[in-house]
Amino acid sequence: MRKYSINTYVLIRNNKYVYKFLNAITIMQTPTEIMYWEILPAIRSSFVFEMKEEHNLKQKEIAEVLGVTPAAISQYLNQKRGTYEFSKPFKEKIKISVLEILSKKSTPFEETNKLIAQFQKSKDLCLICSHKNNLTNCTICHQ
Repeated sequence: MRKYSINTYVLIRNNKYVYKFLNAITIMQTPTEIMYWEILPAIRSSFVFEMKEEHNLKQKEIAEVLGVTPAAISQYLNQKRGTYEFSKPFKEKIKISVLEILSKKSTPFEETNKLIAQFQKSKDLCLICSHKNNLTNCTICHQ
């Protein structure tokens, strides 16, 4: 859950300063926002680590394969992006996707979409969403 804190803002009316104080505003994250902000970068990060550690590709090569900049690869490797830790079964799916990408049987785009669809069907997304939004018995994703 993101919290936006708005402390003070000033309005000028008739050359007089009027101060307004607002409380913190809490904004819930939808499952789609969680997928976009956390899961998608984590999938990309997992691709990067798998290609670097298991297939010994260099950053520049990984960037070319995934269609991103070398700077993005650096951020993934330095864990500035995509830090969510997937379950072991999902990590196995990522390994298979990397093999599909490197063998050119599939594109990074296709494999990413396939993994996102699989993650959305899992209960893991519900757990993350419920935790972030302080919800209990949430069924938004699986209606």
